[in-house]
Amino acid sequence: MRNLDNTGVFKALLLAGCAGTITLATPAMAQDADDQPGDVLTSPQEAAAEGETPNIVVTGSRIARPDFNSNSPAVSVDEALLENSSTAALESNLNKLPQFVPAQTPTAGGDIQPTATNTPGAATISLRGIGANRNLVLLDGRRSTPSNASGVTDISTIPAAAIERVEIISGGASATYGADAVAGVTNFILKKNFQGLELDGRISVTEEGDGFEYQFSGIMGSDFDDGRGNVSLALSVNTREGSYQRDRDHYRDFWADPNTGGTAFFIGRPGVQLSNSNRVNSGVFFGIFDQANPADTPFDFATGTCGTEPAVANPISNGACSPFEVAPGVTINLTTPIVTPPGGPGGFAVHTNPDGSVFTGTGFYQRGGVYRVQGLGQDGFEQTAVGTLAQNNENLYLILPLTRYNAFARGNYEINDWVGVFGQALFSHVSTYTRNEPGPITTGWDVQIPYGNQIYTGDADRGIPSSLEPALLPDGSPNPLAGQTNAAYLAGGVYGLNCPAVGGCPTSQVFPVPAELQALLLSRADPDANFQLQAMMPDDRETFTDVMTYNITSGLEGSIP
Repeated sequence: MRNLDNTGVFKALLLAGCAGTITLATPAMAQDADDQPGDVLTSPQEAAAEGETPNIVVTGSRIARPDFNSNSPAVSVDEALLENSSTAALESNLNKLPQFVPAQTPTAGGDIQPTATNTPGAATISLRGIGANRNLVLLDGRRSTPSNASGVTDISTIPAAAIERVEIISGGASATYGADAVAGVTNFILKKNFQGLELDGRISVTEEGDGFEYQFSGIMGSDFDDGRGNVSLALSVNTREGSYQRDRDHYRDFWADPNTGGTAFFIGRPGVQLSNSNRVNSGVFFGIFDQANPADTPFDFATGTCGTEPAVANPISNGACSPFEVAPGVTINLTTPIVTPPGGPGGFAVHTNPDGSVFTGTGFYQRGGVYRVQGLGQDGFEQTAVGTLAQNNENLYLILPLTRYNAFARGNYEINDWVGVFGQALFSHVSTYTRNEPGPITTGWDVQIPYGNQIYTGDADRGIPSSLEPALLPDGSPNPLAGQTNAAYLAGGVYGLNCPAVGGCPTSQVFPVPAELQALLLSRADPDANFQLQAMMPDDRETFTDVMTYNITSGLEGSIP
């Protein structure tokens, strides 16, 4: 008897296994108990003709999809889902499936604040809408690298060119994987033993002509040592330009709807917060807002009492007499009249137009000042159905600009028929840019501006000299310029003012405001008190985010004999 080497034994076992498979895969026909060996069995067609139901048993299957043999609801999709799409965004393609609910995506234009649990520009997925941190993301059956402290995975770090298929378990899988799999598991299966070269490129633009995007990707691989080993490398680059909400009709229709409020938190034009404790003069105020306080109003600001008829239409105050008009033809009757205390209006902001005139109307009781807004219907300004003023932020992105680089390398080698070694490395670099409206200068972040008719004495803490030359010099000697105005406050001085040559400069001239605003401030019960500036920072809040992800995995793989 001749000896067989290991190769011969392996080939013999392989041939026997193939023969057994072929034998098992042959369908078994229905056979009666009295059938004898050698009898011709009834075929399925003959059995059907005789009224019998053929008993066909499938003993083997080459279907690789887990959808048909999983105990939990499972779906698998191949790379065609990613290829037959106009976008390279992996999360956008998965969100087409009914199991997914859109979670955080790079299209979130207002997402600007990076924190330990939030990464602007990241792309996460959420099964059944339960939450991205309750949906486990696996890479070849192993847990992926989380993108932040919340434990979620930024799936944009996975190179699309290396994905073979995606398997989704949309039922609870927490018994196997833990609490982060309550909603299910999304398993990205990467290509293995790839041979050859595959290149892919796509360019797209929205129907509005913005949001230009391109992606170029490729994967190459080769076997070595007679097929016992394989190495592959996948690379991709993806760049997407931003697009704005203002360029979409549905956003503009939403902003123009008077039944919706504005999307901006604050009015973008500068102004002054009128104090409740230091109210302006009623005559001066309603001399400016002449249409907001009709001459026949029954409201008496001197006594703070309400009359009878006619009702006050759109008053500007902290309250109104009863009844008062909310909208044309709609009035509200108050059992207890809310009146403005003697001294005039206060407790709300007055803003300035580009020409220096003032307006108000952001509060319900101040809606009567909206008629003085210049450019209503432009720059995001709108008047709501109840008459108040709102502003929409027209600088928000619809889709954030993004640049992404991905690289994936894998190698594996069969040590013997049962054990192999593998190693893989993943690198991703994602850059995003986000923006939102500027930060406000308001309560909590306010700026107190000195004002009034008193002479400005400077600010020693900030190194600002007094506008009036002192009687004595710092060394105690007499000042020959005593009583004169400091040269820095004169015409041509460093502060750009034109104060009187003698007697110093009034604070109201050091901090000039438009004429109507000046009249209001000087009409306060205490005109020399500071006022609170109501304004926005000059530039939008911006965030540049760069996220780099590394993942290196190696180990042994095989089967138990």
